[in-house]
Amino acid sequence: MKPSAYAFMALMSTASPVGTWAADIDFGQAFLNNADNSVVVETSPEDVLVFKEGLFDLKGKALTIIAPNIRVEGLSVIKSFDPEFRPPTKEGTPDQVGPGAGGGGWGCQPVDIQIGFGRIRINACERNGQQGPQGTEGARGTDGNAAAAIEIRTTLIDGPGKIVIIGNGQSGGKGQQGGQGGNGGRGQNGTNRGGDVFCGGARSPENGGRGGQGGTGGTGGLGGVGGLGAEIIISSSLKEITTAFEAIELEWLRTMNDEQKEKLSAQKLLVSAPGGLGGLGGDPGVAGNPGGGGDAGKGSHCGGGSDPGAPGAPGSPGTVGSGGPSGVPGAIRFE
Repeated sequence: MKPSAYAFMALMSTASPVGTWAADIDFGQAFLNNADNSVVVETSPEDVLVFKEGLFDLKGKALTIIAPNIRVEGLSVIKSFDPEFRPPTKEGTPDQVGPGAGGGGWGCQPVDIQIGFGRIRINACERNGQQGPQGTEGARGTDGNAAAAIEIRTTLIDGPGKIVIIGNGQSGGKGQQGGQGGNGGRGQNGTNRGGDVFCGGARSPENGGRGGQGGTGGTGGLGGVGGLGAEIIISSSLKEITTAFEAIELEWLRTMNDEQKEKLSAQKLLVSAPGGLGGLGGDPGVAGNPGGGGDAGKGSHCGGGSDPGAPGAPGSPGTVGSGGPSGVPGAIRFE
């Protein structure tokens, strides 16, 4: 027995006429008086460990109850983790990806053009800026912690209430936000107007190329995996008054109909050891910025120059990441 638990029980006990110690030990008080990484509540054979209405959050700690006599006066719920208690969200975002290619540097393909009586082949490229690439997917969220072991050693549970043990693994952490989409490529600069002595056949200038559209933001990171459910060990003497579930919803316990209550009337211990919930998907990445338009071409004595290219459009935000998978259930056994 731990000294803190022994001291607590000594304060709660009163001497009987025959000189033996006997007391009602409040589980709630004993639970609060444990400051270690595991919760241990142990009583002597003469004492009764009393469970009253309440919700007890282990915050991932192990629990050991060694109490020959238990009385349950209300619905007493013990859970390994609050489902909303998750690892911190993955911080930051991935580095922004590079921009799309500038006009004149992508989409190139050979084109034949007529020159006088002959034809020549040139490499013609897109004058508009290229759309920026999609941002990088966010990192996966942190996996939830496994639930520590829960052990119930007793020979008797009586009283009108029930003990509910939910040995759930910790929920997974939220994924990282996706990275920003790449900026659109810059449009190619316009061409200058040609000129000669008579300005006959002077080449007309081309306008500056349009800027590329910004890239789509990255997808949020996958949520973390839920933690492993607890190993729950129960005294064999309690097998007939124990019902195991894959999962237990507290709202269901509070709103059971008469038929459900009757079915569980003789059961004193309801247990489950589900894996933790999967983490939430990360937030979508920010859209890439639009690319700038190319500069206007210059004029000559034969005429004015060209217009500058229009800027591109901004990209689209990314999408929310997928939720992480649930954790593996724990094990429930009697011994």
